[in-house]
Amino acid sequence: MSDDRSARPTKFHVRTAATQEERRVAFQLRYRVFVEELHREIAGARPEQGIEEPSDEHATILLGYDGDMPVATVTINALAEDRKSTRLNSSHVKRSR
Repeated sequence: MSDDRSARPTKFHVRTAATQEERRVAFQLRYRVFVEELHREIAGARPEQGIEEPSDEHATILLGYDGDMPVATVTINALAEDRKSTRLNSSHVKRSR
């Protein structure tokens, strides 16, 4: 049995979603994971807008890429009242090779 991953090495990397476009990509990835893959019903969610949370406004959002394809996102929220508290959410898509 062959492993398709060995045929095409990938370059996984993570970077901060610094622009509005990169943040939109993260929100669209959330949509793909939660609505399309996990079949969750989320009121008002649309594929082109993705899923954006009110806490995202002040969050650090990271995007993980397999080559140039976004495949994972992590959202980090430090609560203003208590900097010791952090909320971490992550999403990733299933990759078929």
